[in-house]
Amino acid sequence: MKKLFVLLFVALFAIGIASAADNESHTVKVSVGNINEVSLTTTSDITISIGSSDATAGTATISKSNSAMTDELKWTTNLSTQKITVVLTTTAPTKYALKVTATAATGGTAAGSAVTLAKDTAADLITAITTTAGKCTLTYTVDYNVSQGPIATAESNTVKYVITAGT
Repeated sequence: MKKLFVLLFVALFAIGIASAADNESHTVKVSVGNINEVSLTTTSDITISIGSSDATAGTATISKSNSAMTDELKWTTNLSTQKITVVLTTTAPTKYALKVTATAATGGTAAGSAVTLAKDTAADLITAITTTAGKCTLTYTVDYNVSQGPIATAESNTVKYVITAGT
């Protein structure tokens, strides 16, 4: 009887193994949301100082760029018809114009000329961005007229870049 029980147990166990599946599967569901990322290579302050050596006798307007330091703006999007705007989030300067120029753009079209920054008024810097990763070089320029007098304390201007729906 004991042998019969053991034999029956082994037979049932073998049937269980034989009927077990020889493969299994999972269904993997993947979703990807909207991706819109923008970043600056350098997040440190950029300083543009204008002094007597930048002036030309007989000329009232001085334009100076941060030629010693350029920055790179990078972006990634999986959306079509995007653009990057630039806006000044601090009080607009009153004694000079602050401008930014985008050059060597890949993955979009640069504005083509310097964009004058204004408080809370976004301006298109890069357009025609479509499902891509791209980058450009940024150069800041200050246009200053000597009739404005000295600026004794350096003014801080916060420039914000936003990737958004556009053309």
